[in-house]
Amino acid sequence: MSVRLRQLFSRFTADRQVRLGLLVSTPEPGELESLDLLLGHPLLAAASDPLGRALRDPYFPAPMLAQTIFADVTGMRFFINKNRPDLEPVLARELIEWCAAFARIREDLAAHFDPAAVTCIPLDGRRHPLPEAQWCRLCGLCCRIGGVPPEPPAGTRHPDHWAAILSGSELSNQQLCPFLFQYFGEPRYFCSIHQIKPIACRTFDRHDCQRRLAEPDLHAPAPAGTAAESVRPLPQRARGIDLEP
Repeated sequence: MSVRLRQLFSRFTADRQVRLGLLVSTPEPGELESLDLLLGHPLLAAASDPLGRALRDPYFPAPMLAQTIFADVTGMRFFINKNRPDLEPVLARELIEWCAAFARIREDLAAHFDPAAVTCIPLDGRRHPLPEAQWCRLCGLCCRIGGVPPEPPAGTRHPDHWAAILSGSELSNQQLCPFLFQYFGEPRYFCSIHQIKPIACRTFDRHDCQRRLAEPDLHAPAPAGTAAESVRPLPQRARGIDLEP
């Protein structure tokens, strides 16, 4: 029996998290092997190039995908086991679509905006300190959504194709906003277009956050000690080390 796509993604995520947690900028043999195995899956092989670009990106939120696309669904009246063989093509399609959207957003940010100013930190592959004097915990839970009204703030024009990505119509089954980036393997996530995000996101406040945190989760929580579980933040002294994008 072939290895399930879910298992391959989990292994890659675990190896990647370990490497980022050790402040190593270059993928090590174990991570490269797990990435090759993942990209070599029969359902992913045809899209290995664009997938590889996204999966190698230092801001790619792999644990969040493990907690959404690849997580069992338990918060509904029925249970969905993502290990089911008949769901393999669905998981593959959702991963390919999400990675394609993420990669295109990265290209758009470089082509149409200033990567040093479009969000809360410069997107140059360096560990710039994230903002801390705020109510947001950077958990990323509010971005586990199917989409928002794509209206930009006054004075800002988004690329035309962003409307479909933001509204959720670009992907077959959007469970996580493709504009969500991860901070170098830490359990902290940030909006890649924070300074120009849609009005619906800009008006999301502390009270909305508290309501969202109180809602039951659609997906099963990650088992303790797995790659999908939050990892311990790096010490303050570790920040400032470069990681190439």
